[in-house]
Amino acid sequence: MIDFYIRKQIIELLSDIKLKAIQKKSISHSDSEKYTLQIFEKIGIPIQNDSAKLFGKPGILQELILDIHSSAYFTIDERKLFNEDFNEFLKLFPKPQSKEELKFRILGNNGLYPNVDIKRGKVWYKNFNSRPSIVTVNKINSEKEYSNESSIYWITRTELKFATSLILSDSGTRLFPYFNPYDTISLNYEYVKDIPNEEIYYFLNRWMDIKNVFIQPDGSMFNRNPRPDISTYDYSKFDPKKSGFNKIFDSFSIRDHLLMRTSNYLLKALMNRRNLLFQEEAILNAFFALEGSLHLLQRKYGDDSTKLNRVLLRDIFKNKLTFLPNGEGTYEFIEEGYFTRISLVHPQPRWGAEWNPYVDHEDFRDYFGISKMILAWILGENEIDFW
Repeated sequence: MIDFYIRKQIIELLSDIKLKAIQKKSISHSDSEKYTLQIFEKIGIPIQNDSAKLFGKPGILQELILDIHSSAYFTIDERKLFNEDFNEFLKLFPKPQSKEELKFRILGNNGLYPNVDIKRGKVWYKNFNSRPSIVTVNKINSEKEYSNESSIYWITRTELKFATSLILSDSGTRLFPYFNPYDTISLNYEYVKDIPNEEIYYFLNRWMDIKNVFIQPDGSMFNRNPRPDISTYDYSKFDPKKSGFNKIFDSFSIRDHLLMRTSNYLLKALMNRRNLLFQEEAILNAFFALEGSLHLLQRKYGDDSTKLNRVLLRDIFKNKLTFLPNGEGTYEFIEEGYFTRISLVHPQPRWGAEWNPYVDHEDFRDYFGISKMILAWILGENEIDFW
């Protein structure tokens, strides 16, 4: 519960900032620095020597005001009253010129992470403050185009590229990142382009902490959970070059819808598996990933049709995937799994409904492992074990 007098002071301060800006018909850089520090003081954000320099930019000030406006600092009636000149006020903020957006995310403690920093393309993974974090730079228009106007867009294409490359690496471990819907922020790249690389994680963590002031840590759908203790994270030794990560990452196209969709299933399979109640969903996603992998495999060898070519696939497993001890037997095992897949997908298969179809933990290990093996071969011709 926010103190009544603090709420009143915040509303009065924002109203004063709005009035002065509208009267001047502009917001200068010095105004932004001054207003940002005033807001920090009222909200209770610690002010440091570099606070004005890092956060006193018009675009960041605008985000800060929008966060307060949408938070519990305003009641519905107060928000309506404040909104009288709000759009006119927002028009005074200069529009960012950069066509790229930086996304920063602190990853969840249900994954298994590399113990080293990874920088590749427009991705930077770092264990900052003993927490695994990832920064990606994404083209704004491209992300909108590839979202297909879907409102359910939980991960950027570059994040998925990084995650899949990590999963497919032949590291001798089971590395994978776990994505939460919270502890993630996006900023126009213009606001961070002047921050040195060695300071960017410092800035982003502080900015996320500031934004989290306006989000309740109560675990509800649109809020967030408290951050877990750093001792709950697991790390493993990792070499991006020796493991094949770099090779797979470089060959991964974020313009390939089939590859992206298959990778989406692969990652969701692992994430679901971390919850004992979602073991069926984990196996189901593993089957979906396997189907996508088979389509990608037959495409690699000349058939880009939307129907699985079983004759071609059998030949590929027998004569192309020669590193398998029994390639044709592996393909037959895949076909046998189709009945389990049908039992999970369809409530009324032709052999009758089963409220709880028989599945086993080994089903996930086997079919996820085959999907992983196929994708690693497609992207980097890496010869990895099933699991």
